[in-house]
This record gives sequence, C-alpha cells and structure tokens, in this order.
Amino acid sequence: MTDEILNIIVKSLNNESSTEENLLLERWLLKSESNQLYYQQFKINWTKDSAKLNNQKAKAWNELSIKLNSNQTKTVYLRTKKVLSWAAIVVFVLFSGYLVYFQVSESQVNQVQTQLTYQKVSTVNSQLKEVKLPDNTIVKLNNNSSIEFPNEFVGNTRNVKLSGEAFFEVSHNAEKPFIVQTENFSVKVLGTSFNIHAYKESSLQDVSVFSGKVKFTTKEGNKEVLLTKGESVTLKVTSEELARNNSNPKQIQWIDGVLVFDGDKFDRIVQKIERHFNVKFKINNKDIDYDKAFVGSFKKGDKVEDVLEVLKYYYDFNFRIKDKNTIIIN
Repeated sequence: MTDEILNIIVKSLNNESSTEENLLLERWLLKSESNQLYYQQFKINWTKDSAKLNNQKAKAWNELSIKLNSNQTKTVYLRTKKVLSWAAIVVFVLFSGYLVYFQVSESQVNQVQTQLTYQKVSTVNSQLKEVKLPDNTIVKLNNNSSIEFPNEFVGNTRNVKLSGEAFFEVSHNAEKPFIVQTENFSVKVLGTSFNIHAYKESSLQDVSVFSGKVKFTTKEGNKEVLLTKGESVTLKVTSEELARNNSNPKQIQWIDGVLVFDGDKFDRIVQKIERHFNVKFKINNKDIDYDKAFVGSFKKGDKVEDVLEVLKYYYDFNFRIKDKNTIIIN
C-alpha cells in the first residue's frame, strides 16, 4: 500500500477527501479482497481509537496551556523555547498514538487474512457448471470459464473474479454490494441477475442485465455505465469504446446447452464452436467474409457437423473433420 492511499484513507475517514480521491480509493478497494480487509480493520480501529486520541490531544494541549500561563513572567526567548518544546511533545503524543494504532490495525488485518481461503472453480470446453457461493449467490459457468471467490465474504463488499462467461443470480444484500472483476472491467450489483461475457480472446466483451441494476466500470475506472433490466453494454477491448444495447434472452440460452449466434461475426462464431464442441479450427479459405454477421441457434444434442453444414452455405466454404476434433476450412 502506498503512502498516497494511506493518506486518502485517513482523509476519507475524516470526511476531508475530494471526489477524485474517493474515486482512487474505490479503485484501490476493487483491486483485491485484502485491500478491503485492510480498509475495514483500519476503519474499525480508527473509530474505536479516535476518542482515545482525542483525549490525548486535549490533555497535551491542556498541559501546554498550563505551562504557558505559568511562565508569563519569563523572557520571550524562554517562552518561545518552551512553546516549541511542548508543541513537540503534542506532536509526538499524537504521532505515537497513530503509529501504534496503525501497527495494530495492520497486524489484525493480517490475522484475518490468514483465516481466509480462496476457491477456484473452472470448466473446460463443452462443459457447464453451477456454483453456489457463500452468500447463496448462484453462478452458472459457460465453457472454458473460471470463477475465484473466498470461503466467506468479509468487509463491505462481496468480490469475485471471473474469466470467461457466466450467468449470475445474486443474493440481495443492500449493505454489501456484489462485485465481479474481470481482466478489463468490473460489475457492481446489490441483488440481480445478469450475464457476463469476458473471454480473454474476445475483442468484444459484454454485460447483459435481466433483473435489477448494475454498475459497469472499465478497468482504469475512467468509464462507467448504469444498466437496468433489459439493457446491455458491449466493450471494445482495444479502444475501450462502449455501446449500449437491449439485452436479449437468447444470450443466456447457453445455460440450457443451446448454441446461440446473435449477430456474431465469423471469428466469434469460431470461438463459440471451439468452446462448445471442444474442437480446433484450421482455416485455409482466405475469401471468408469475417465481418458478415450470423443469427441462429442450435439445440442441445446437435453435432458440430450439423452446425457446419448450415454455416458453409452462409459463408461459402467447405470443411472436413480430421482426427475427430480438428476442423479444416477450405
């Protein structure tokens, strides 16, 4: 933790922080569960010890005042010397109290951290999985995805990390927001259902809301979007451009094993097929129009050949399957 963050925390607890500093603090808190633990323990000790520190300060200033009043007959030089001496004592008392408080806070945070364990649940290609989190939130993982979460949620937020795609049904807790962190953005909610598509290889990543309200924030925190039921946002990773759209129920049919293409371009179609059927593509056809969008869906149980038979007419290519899991496009 930097001195800058520590200074902002202290100013925040004193209600002296600026809007920009509050934003920096929020970003720092979103980075990790340990940061949140540190802040919460710091805040607890700050509240608990503030009265003690105030008493020390009052006592020190009172003693300084008595000394000054008792030395009225002495020379200006000596009086100045005494003022500086007692002022130094006041500063020392306050700083010592703060230092002890800070050290205790850090020790207690470390103690709490050692009690936390983290669990990571993953899926591979052609696999779906449902996960129940400690707060009873339900997470449905799509193919080749993973979620990381603690054995219990402490502090003021519930933080999880997602790679890939998942549908969330978040247990409502107005006092403890639920935050999903991905590589390029975060999503903050109280209690709602939404879908996140955030595969690392995807140049377009999106969040779709089906109930409640969420706050979408880019990685650097410089762009935010509030989404309500029926809305979605798409992030263009390379440029951080955002586009708002309407959420489509078809986007979450993957939960039931349905392969859905909702205006997807060819590169995203390839990625979806690879994850859904656990296959790899080798593309030799340079004439395929990668910008041509396709809309369609294939029910659970359809084979990869069934999908390719439809796509080959739409994109004008031929294909063959080699060694069961390699698809060669000519």
